[in-house]
Amino acid sequence: MGYTSHGDSQAIPPGAGRVAGIHTIYYTVENRTTDLIKDEGSFQMMRTSATEGDRQTGIFNYLYPGESTTRSYTFRSLESDPFQLVYYRHDFFESATELVKTALKWKIEWPF
Repeated sequence: MGYTSHGDSQAIPPGAGRVAGIHTIYYTVENRTTDLIKDEGSFQMMRTSATEGDRQTGIFNYLYPGESTTRSYTFRSLESDPFQLVYYRHDFFESATELVKTALKWKIEWPF
């Protein structure tokens, strides 16, 4: 998995707020089981002011044994409300409480 972050104040129209960062996650998910079908999962970014973060959206597939997929996803955050954590959601319907307890997570260091 790779991750890049950078600031880009031109990404949002004037008057809409300044962008604190553009965060792109590059990743490969692989099903290494021999007899289980797995959900791809997705990422979620948590803001300092929210209990629910921004979720990765799109169409996700099931991975059959031995299959893998490579994707990327870009999140944007405003300077006034930056992201603090990245979570990998293995269960899309998992509650925010369970997400915080069980998910893989990475802290976003500021400034970048």
